[in-house]
Amino acid sequence: MNAYSQRGRAQLADVGVVACALATAVLSATFSFLSIAASLAWLRGAPILGNLRFVEVQTGGSNDGGETLAWRWMELFVEAVEAGGLREALQAASAAAPCGARVSCVVADAFMSMATDAEVPWVAVWTGGPCALLAHLRGDALRDSSGTWRGSCPAPPPPSRSPRRRASFR
Repeated sequence: MNAYSQRGRAQLADVGVVACALATAVLSATFSFLSIAASLAWLRGAPILGNLRFVEVQTGGSNDGGETLAWRWMELFVEAVEAGGLREALQAASAAAPCGARVSCVVADAFMSMATDAEVPWVAVWTGGPCALLAHLRGDALRDSSGTWRGSCPAPPPPSRSPRRRASFR
């Protein structure tokens, strides 16, 4: 099992839960799951609702999932989306929807500000947890309040000369 399948599948599972929950909650709407070919290939075997579709974002590169690490697939996805792949995928999602319905919102596990360029509102979800999302959204305020800004963190304290004690969990 390669690095992509280990971390990538975990992230897909998180985002997939959000997509399935939305599709289950609003059966009258159509939901499109946009991702790269390697991700979608893994998901296609899973049972899905009739109102949840898979749409490939073209990366322009090879689809050799066995040789590409997770971080590179993420890079390929972001590069493809920034190069207009999001607009193309949204058009494909619209074409696949009943009656060619217009895509009305993008919900993503990344900051998809390029959805604004495609004139589609977007909502970022952070599957890693609400604290990590808050740290990103309020990063400037956190740095201001802690006295650190743009990498100007104070030096860490010197290492202790006393022997370390083992923590007891009794």
